[in-house]
Amino acid sequence: MLSHANINRSGNIPSLYKRAFLGSIYATSGTRYLCQVMLLDGTRIQASDIEYVNRKEAKKSE
Repeated sequence: MLSHANINRSGNIPSLYKRAFLGSIYATSGTRYLCQVMLLDGTRIQASDIEYVNRKEAKKSE
C-alpha cells in the first residue's frame, strides 16, 4: 500500500519492478498520478546528471 506520493515511498517502485515484483501496489488515483509525475521527473534528472558527469569526465580526458 502506497499511502502518499512521497519520493521516499514511491522511489522504490522501479527497484521492485526490476526485481520482478508481481504483487499489487494499492494507492489512490491522486497518489498514482503524482507518482507518475515524480518518477518521470526523477528519471529526467538522473539522465541529466549522467550527461553532466560524462561531459566532465570527457573534458578531463582531453
